Amino acid sequence: MITVKKSEYNKAKLRKLFREASQQYIQITEEEAAELGLIEQEPTGPTGEQEPETPTGNTEPQEPTREEIDKYNYINCDFGVNGIGYKILSLNEPTVKAHILFDHNNVIIPDKVTYNNIIFKITEFTAMHDNISNYCNTIKFNKYIDLNNYNGGLYNFNTNYFYVDELNPYICAIDGNLYNKEMNKLLAIKKIINYQGECLLTNDFTIPDFVTDINDGLFTYVKNVYFNNNIINLPAYVFSMNNEYIKLSNKIKIILPRTLLNCKNLKKIILPQELEQILTDEFNYRWSDSIENITVYNSNIVNYTYIKHVQRWHTNGSIAEDYYENSNVYVFGILQNLKNIYVIDSNPVPLNEDIFTDGKYFTLKVYVPKGCKSIYENTEGWNKFYNIIEVEE
Repeated sequence: MITVKKSEYNKAKLRKLFREASQQYIQITEEEAAELGLIEQEPTGPTGEQEPETPTGNTEPQEPTREEIDKYNYINCDFGVNGIGYKILSLNEPTVKAHILFDHNNVIIPDKVTYNNIIFKITEFTAMHDNISNYCNTIKFNKYIDLNNYNGGLYNFNTNYFYVDELNPYICAIDGNLYNKEMNKLLAIKKIINYQGECLLTNDFTIPDFVTDINDGLFTYVKNVYFNNNIINLPAYVFSMNNEYIKLSNKIKIILPRTLLNCKNLKKIILPQELEQILTDEFNYRWSDSIENITVYNSNIVNYTYIKHVQRWHTNGSIAEDYYENSNVYVFGILQNLKNIYVIDSNPVPLNEDIFTDGKYFTLKVYVPKGCKSIYENTEGWNKFYNIIEVEE
């Protein structure tokens, strides 16, 4: 048994209810059915057994009503109007934050809302877990809402299309994706939502060339991700278990701890040309073992070891130590399913000893630029590989 907040439990149950509302039948345990009053529990004690009553009428799950949806949109809010809950930010200059849990249709955040004869300006929008349900089709933000500081909080915006009031000075939408007003930062991307409110995988997403920065958690439901070469910083949790192919920007210099840890289905990755460090924390020394193909523009990257980020805390929660040290664990050496390394480098540097096992030296295929095979065969470390293959770059 575990202990959770009752409010979080109730919201989780509600999410499950609304997802299953469109299904004709669902399977639940007898205990849960009895708790919900769908069947009668057998009595205990001296009264003996009783025959259960035959249910009458329509017992199939019904679609939630508009009133039920609106009711749950108002959870943890100060008031609600037209299906949107609001949290008061200030009464001196009346402002509120909009809050939505469930909506089957299109959501429009108005500029202002009136409640108890007070006109409130809507200046914020809740952007944390569970606040946008899988039932939202489109969202249009008003001219006051600024989402630029919600880095990492927008990844649960599960919607088919974003719209923004053209007078908004902070954010804008292009082709249904959300950007800052200058259009150099990608804040959130549209998702494919089916009629049951479930997110489907998008095959490909290419970051536009005008983007130089991205939010965290963007590519949760994308198979293949293509970075442009203008992105400099890579967020820590931008990828997910659904990613299969990642082409990173050549200007990225550091890969943060856990960035690729959860990419359990990642098959191929192209590493940055200017990559300098690959970080890890004290508890995770590896990328996903699913990686089979790696491309590098700089042959020295194969020599990289994880740089370990070490942190120690005082009992009061403050940081006692915070430093980096070499882990002496080779990044490439512990990728169990690695099959192919593509090295786009005509002047390879020598490889360190014992990066790979003898089995890997024997089975790994190393693809090198055309005309460079002999160079690799005569370079220390690379000459241990049995399979060096020339290809057109």
